[in-house]
Amino acid sequence: MRSVVVAACIAAATGSVCAQEIVRLPGGNWTLTLPEGWAWASGNSLNDLNKSTAKVFRNLTANAPNYVMGALKDSERPLFLLVQEGRALPADATFRQVDRAFTKDAVDEISSRIEKAYSDVTMRVVSSSADETAKTLTLVSELMGVDGILTVTSTMHFSKDRVVTLHTYAPVDAPEVDLAELRGIHAGLVIDPGQSYEFRAGRSNSVAIGAIAGGIGAAVAGAWQRKRKQAQG
Repeated sequence: MRSVVVAACIAAATGSVCAQEIVRLPGGNWTLTLPEGWAWASGNSLNDLNKSTAKVFRNLTANAPNYVMGALKDSERPLFLLVQEGRALPADATFRQVDRAFTKDAVDEISSRIEKAYSDVTMRVVSSSADETAKTLTLVSELMGVDGILTVTSTMHFSKDRVVTLHTYAPVDAPEVDLAELRGIHAGLVIDPGQSYEFRAGRSNSVAIGAIAGGIGAAVAGAWQRKRKQAQG
């Protein structure tokens, strides 16, 4: 269960609908600030997603993602997020090394395999970018599924013992007020002081770590969307 540093939550049937809160998961080394009006996904739904994703990854070379948190906006429009944790970077990696692995081609390759397992979900990578100051990587994709076309923004944060990726999802034609809220959520994920990964300066060889953040998040979102539609029906 999550641990709340600052919170004002009202219990609801689907989880908790909260005023702005700062959330820390047990054993975590990062916090996430969410605005008012978001409902937490149940632990059972996340467990189901992790189990189904693990099955898909049995025949893939990449490691299956582990989703530790999910939330949905109390809105007529489909706005939701997933937080994924993965293995820490190899020792002595450089930021440029990680950036080179985080490419559109790498994501496209693994995404095409995942789409075979989710026949009603497809994804197109739009762009990838790196912030050398913040030491984050961001992938923007378009997900075609049961909620229409969604824009998926996936940002990777690097701590000493894990990689934390925040995926947010919004309609491709979402108004600026929604996009601004999601940008604020991305800015609200912060690695604890002293816990950020220390990138090595200089040159290094390539490492295949970039594809997990975007492609996996999109595919799992498709599964979550179907479960939501079934529950609503």
